[in-house]
Amino acid sequence: MSQFILVTESGADLPQKYIDRFNIKIVPMYVNFGENTFKDSDIKAEDVFDYYEKNKILPTTSGSTPNDFTEIFRNINETYLDAEIIYIAYSSVTTVSLNSARIAAEEFSNVHMIDSKNCTVGLGTVVIAAAEYIENNPGAEAQDIIQFVEEIRERTRFVFLPYSLLYLKAGGRISNASYIGAMLLKSTPRSILKTGIWSLAQSIGVVSKKPTKI
Repeated sequence: MSQFILVTESGADLPQKYIDRFNIKIVPMYVNFGENTFKDSDIKAEDVFDYYEKNKILPTTSGSTPNDFTEIFRNINETYLDAEIIYIAYSSVTTVSLNSARIAAEEFSNVHMIDSKNCTVGLGTVVIAAAEYIENNPGAEAQDIIQFVEEIRERTRFVFLPYSLLYLKAGGRISNASYIGAMLLKSTPRSILKTGIWSLAQSIGVVSKKPTKI
């Protein structure tokens, strides 16, 4: 029976209880505050808001590097002999992480990679489902897990309702004209992740502190 170790990025925003329970290995992603770069796990949301208030621009993000993956893959192989590595990646159309993993995986023969086509908690949901599948199917092979993840990612939809359009405008997600129009119409934005790509829809209605569930 093979032992499988799941790997994903910190951008999956997995609660620590799942990381501990399923022994999931986390590869860092990064946030750039001007010339200063930090692991995203080392900053708080308030740090981003404060930076914007001071500089009127948002911090930028960057994906995991080949060295990040090499370190994780090597540590797994040294700690868990004969383990198979299942890497479930942050949406490949939004970051370079999957490509970085491919470069690192050239040194190893036991790494299996899957594009989750999801981000943040959408990715986290897929990873947790994969961990539960492995736990409930001790006789599963790597290809079984890959097939499961590929199936469940197509049924995973991540939708959120931002309270404010300000940061979407600052990040270039919407134009100034759209921002002004939405404010005049009191329109609530709805952002949807589909096939790995973010799209922004508009739901007309008064913005409230308790967004309507979708």
